[in-house]
Amino acid sequence: MAQHGPYELVRRLNWYDGLVDYVLFDASHGTGARLDVEALTPFVETAYRQTSVGVGVAGGLNATIVEQDLPQLLRSYPTLSFDAEGQLHRNDDSGSNTLNMAATKDYLAAAITAINAAHQR
Repeated sequence: MAQHGPYELVRRLNWYDGLVDYVLFDASHGTGARLDVEALTPFVETAYRQTSVGVGVAGGLNATIVEQDLPQLLRSYPTLSFDAEGQLHRNDDSGSNTLNMAATKDYLAAAITAINAAHQR
């Protein structure tokens, strides 16, 4: 994303029209850095307006970030998908990367809250 602006990425995405169902925008490039709504919005907006693919966002999502940041995006883009992984796993000394069930439950509860908040006007 850093190499190309939203219009160039969407132009390239349109090459795959009919082959790709969804695109996931992650300004952290999979590092788990916090979702940057301001950085992602131009990409989400352009993809919504100029493609037929579904749009998703990611980047360090956990319960707090979902509750704070997603309602703003979901109000503008009600079919937006969002993805979390890194913040929902336990990284321990043994190298295990098991799912943290408490964090996952909190994340799902926050997602419901964010979706409901976005649809209340």
